[in-house]
Amino acid sequence: YFIEKGKLKNLDFRYSITTNGTLLNKQVITFLEENNFSLTISSDGPEFIQDKQRPFKNLKGSAKKVQSGIKLALNSGLRENFTLRVTITESSVKFLSEISSYFNRLGVQRLFLSPVSSPDSLGVIKKIINHFREVLLEAVISQNYSEINKISNLNSLLHRFLSEKLNRQFCPAGKNYFSVDTMGCVYLCHRFVGNKLFLLTEF
Repeated sequence: YFIEKGKLKNLDFRYSITTNGTLLNKQVITFLEENNFSLTISSDGPEFIQDKQRPFKNLKGSAKKVQSGIKLALNSGLRENFTLRVTITESSVKFLSEISSYFNRLGVQRLFLSPVSSPDSLGVIKKIINHFREVLLEAVISQNYSEINKISNLNSLLHRFLSEKLNRQFCPAGKNYFSVDTMGCVYLCHRFVGNKLFLLTEF
C-alpha cells in the first residue's frame, strides 16, 4: 500500500519494526532488507535477566532464541539499521554493566535503554532515571566514559550535556513519524497504539 502511494506522491517511505526476535528467520530478514526497514529487537539482557523477565508461555527461557535472532540481524544487510532495545526494570537496573557487556560481545553497536513503562510504574521509572543520572554523573566526575560509550542513548545524552546544547524537538511524533498497528490504524506514535484519542486514520 505505502509503496503504491509513495510512487503516486513521489514519497520515499522508510519503515521500522520492533520485535522480540523469537520469530526472525532468513526469509523475514530478506523481506526487511528488500523493503527499506530498520529493525529493533527488544531484549532485556543475559540469560539470567531475559529468561526471568521474558519467558515463553510455557515458562521456558527465551534468551537463546532471541540471541539467535540478534545474530541473524547482525550478519545481514540490516546491520547498519539495527538497534537493540533493553527494557530496564527495578531489578535489572543494577546490572547495566553486565547488560551492555553482554550485547557488546554479541556485536551490537547501537544499544538503547528504556525504563519499564506502564500506568502504575511511575515510582519505578523515577528510581531507574535516578540511577541513570548517578551513572552519568559518575562518568563525568571520573572522566571514564567506557561504559557510557556502549549505551547509545546515554552516550547521546551525555554529549548534549557536555556541549550545553538544548534539544528543543526531542519527539518527532506528528512531524515525521507515525505508527501503524496490525489492524491498519495510524497513530502519532507507537506509544499511543490502542489509544483512540491519538488515532489519525484507518486503512
